[in-house]
Amino acid sequence: MSLYGTEIIGKEPLLYKQQVRDQIDLRRLDGLDSLLTAIKRWYEEFYQVSLVDWIGISFEVFAQFWNSLTLLFQLTTLDEPGWDTEEVRKRVDLLHILEDFAQSFERLPEAVGLVDDTRKGEIGAIFKAVPHIRATKAKFMAEMTPTTLQSAEDPGAVEVLDDFEMCFADDPWLTEMFESL
Repeated sequence: MSLYGTEIIGKEPLLYKQQVRDQIDLRRLDGLDSLLTAIKRWYEEFYQVSLVDWIGISFEVFAQFWNSLTLLFQLTTLDEPGWDTEEVRKRVDLLHILEDFAQSFERLPEAVGLVDDTRKGEIGAIFKAVPHIRATKAKFMAEMTPTTLQSAEDPGAVEVLDDFEMCFADDPWLTEMFESL
């Protein structure tokens, strides 16, 4: 995963390089394709990690997950001559990755023996993850063109949370973790 993550970081600037409108830049397209391949391989490696081992994955790996997801969204919606967003979706389906991630987080507490203590009115980060992931998916879907969404499920089937519900600031564990960085 580290090698693919490094490759992704190294190729990320290709997305922000100025392109000449209405002209196909084959070198740029080749670089973007290479970035897409690195993202695909990173996710393949990530999902090789067993669910019970997720509890020991560092925050850095999950940060790479979200960074790669953001880049994949940009590649999925990139409007550039010669860039085929349908091919991107066929090779690495952003919405499928998000749904797999949400389903994995639904199974995670049972897999590692976590029980949430709702009596104190606090919900742990792992238990908050599923609505957050699905809200992210809904926000991505709202930004995608109808062509990109052809085979996706009904966007209305996913609840979009407001900004307050998306926020993890009330989570003591995450607050402590971010303060320690």
